Amino acid sequence: MRQRRRPREARGEPLQALLRRIADWRPRTPFYYGWLILAMSAGGTYAATGATQLVLGGVQNFIFEDMGWQRSTIAYAVTAGTWASGLLTPFVGRLADRYGPRGLMPLAAFIAGICHRGHTSRMALLRRLHHR
Repeated sequence: MRQRRRPREARGEPLQALLRRIADWRPRTPFYYGWLILAMSAGGTYAATGATQLVLGGVQNFIFEDMGWQRSTIAYAVTAGTWASGLLTPFVGRLADRYGPRGLMPLAAFIAGICHRGHTSRMALLRRLHHR
């Protein structure tokens, strides 16, 4: 009895070739492809900043009531964060170019954890002082 061979698609060869073509695809642009990446990154940052400001605008009244802060305090914090992010971006970009994103992720997670820990302990202190 003759064995039936599986179709070529079932063996995975064209699927692998298709996946390789998808992974290697680059749009053809009449200009340097890096400029397209920069524009898309700037657009994403712009959209994320807008969403952050929208959320902050929705919850800031609760923060004012709970903590007894003035509007200028929140505005200063947002402004300082925006400037710090803008000033640090070229240096972090250079580190990402040198070590790659995977090399920076453990360091970024560690720094985020330290900042979160410092923020939560400070907020607990402010709550204790506020409710006295």
